[in-house]
Amino acid sequence: MTREICFCGWVGDLEDRNPTYTDDGDLGLGCPMCGRLDRLEAWSDAARAATLAEAARRHRIRVESTLSRLEPPERLPVR
Repeated sequence: MTREICFCGWVGDLEDRNPTYTDDGDLGLGCPMCGRLDRLEAWSDAARAATLAEAARRHRIRVESTLSRLEPPERLPVR
């Protein structure tokens, strides 16, 4: 886990950034606040793949959590 500070001021784990496709179809990590993209080009393939996999897992959990809160409550039976 690596803490990161974006130019916009967002601070968090690198893995908390949003997995984002680049223009050339590759994956990178986008800042959740401003969208600035980090392609992780300097990283080894193994480290890059592991970081992107963890970011995707965290993103999926955040989306599922948000969706579960948006579901309408069950209807009460009409008398």
